[in-house]
Parts: sequence; C-alpha cells; structure tokens
Amino acid sequence: MKPYTKYKTGSWDEVGKHNFCVPEAGIEALGKVFLQEKAELTSAEISMNVLPPGTTVPFSHKHDKNEEIYIGMGGRGQFVVNGDPVILEEGDVLRVSAATERTWRALGDEKFSFLCIQAREGSIEASTINDGALVNPEFNWDAIEKA
Repeated sequence: MKPYTKYKTGSWDEVGKHNFCVPEAGIEALGKVFLQEKAELTSAEISMNVLPPGTTVPFSHKHDKNEEIYIGMGGRGQFVVNGDPVILEEGDVLRVSAATERTWRALGDEKFSFLCIQAREGSIEASTINDGALVNPEFNWDAIEKA
C-alpha cells in the first residue's frame, strides 16, 4: 500500500454538485464533500463547501471534541459564532472551538466557497518546524520525470 492517497474532487464548480445528506436529522444539501474516507485521512476531517448566492444553512451546530478551521476560498460568507457575526472572504481563516455554536450563509451575488478542517482541539504537540526532519538537503529535481 502506498504511503499517500490522492483523490480528485474536481473544480469548485464540481464540488457544488456533491450531495450532503444526514437523513436522521432531515438535512440534505448540495455543495459539500467530505474527504476523510475519500482521501483516507487519519488525523483530520476536511470538507470542501460551495454555497450558491443567498444560501443559508438552516441549523447551527457544535462539536464535542473537534475544533473547526474555516478557510475562505472565494466569494463572501457570514458566520454566526456564539451570536457574533463574522465575515469570511477569500484568504480569511476562522477557527471555532469545539463547544462553540456556529452556522453560516453566503453573501452577495456569487457563490461562497470554503474549506473546513476539523481536528481534535488541543491535539497538536509540536509545530510544523519542530515536528519535521530534513531528509535530503540537496534534492535532485532533474532526476524526476516531469508530469
């Protein structure tokens, strides 16, 4: 088995065609694809999300153990975090702690696209620079076939 997994979601327009469904809660919506199973993730859940203009999420939610990190990829959205309105645009990052209530909606005349990364709150034991190890300080790119 390879030590990596590649999964192709397609363009953000393709993400907008994915169906998200939680029958026991009566929730069904287009524009959300979870990547944990598809990309064989073992340390986080990541979803790609696209809300058409004017779309609102009709519920709020929170988590028991996982914080969520939202990253604006395009358009403009509004989150409500424990009653506080927060605007999210392309390039913005919003972290919401596990037990905090949150919901969101698309603003404006264009679709709102964002990533959501969900991971166990407080689980990082070392920063990237402290967790990494230099393997090959003079990697030879000339030896690699170009795709």
